[in-house]
Amino acid sequence: MAAKYRFVYNVSTDSLGKIVSFLDIYHLNDRNKYFTISYDLDLTNEHYKLIQHKIVVNLASKLLENKNWNYDNDLAIDFEYFGKSIAYNDILNGENSFLEPIFFYNSIINTALRIRDNNERCECTPYAAYFVDKSFFWCQEDFIISPKKILEQIDGSSIIYERDREIYDNLKKFKNYESLSIDKILSTIQSKEVFIEQVEKFYNEIQSSNNSARFSSAQASCSSCIFGICGGDLGCCGNYSGCCWFASYECLLHDAACLRCDKWHCGPACQPSLP
Repeated sequence: MAAKYRFVYNVSTDSLGKIVSFLDIYHLNDRNKYFTISYDLDLTNEHYKLIQHKIVVNLASKLLENKNWNYDNDLAIDFEYFGKSIAYNDILNGENSFLEPIFFYNSIINTALRIRDNNERCECTPYAAYFVDKSFFWCQEDFIISPKKILEQIDGSSIIYERDREIYDNLKKFKNYESLSIDKILSTIQSKEVFIEQVEKFYNEIQSSNNSARFSSAQASCSSCIFGICGGDLGCCGNYSGCCWFASYECLLHDAACLRCDKWHCGPACQPSLP
């Protein structure tokens, strides 16, 4: 399908650590700019990550007020191609300050479409790994996986440990689904409100220097870590050496979906675990 929109993306970081970005959106059939979305990140605010999902929803609502957009899905499709071209650009080498706003714009556009489809204000439940600097921002509602393919990949293998058996059994309830947003799976075991409360509690805890030192300290065995697993284990929110800072069912599903690193939300730093 031919592209319908083109994008001009500008981003800068000021001396205080604030990321300022603009996304100009044009229709390919003319030279007129349809509209501009702006997104700023104030990195000097210690708890800035806790409010981003609310900002995404507010900006999505404002986007729907723009009369130049006819609310078609082509905008989301074209922007995903645009975003991927930036995220996987070797020249950028995963530069966070340049890449991070791209994922917020993706969430804003998709949240706006969900509001359109449901004719009501929609949620953007943040992805857990974002809070420990191991992933860019995603709304769980837009994080699409294939339970059927995941189960085909991991069924009978050793990548699901005994500690994950209950989680694995719950995923089997969705074995016939080819495509499903991750929030629909997670909501069967935990409400979104409880999830956000737990993430906020954990995020506030790791802001203290004492806890940060404890989480990052080396351990002789990952079994003695706070979550009992290493940073590179399936289910840990991120992929790094030493103890896992934060583990969740959400991240287990993400890791299983990204065993071949074949999805945008796997991130440019993803390392495949399966051929």
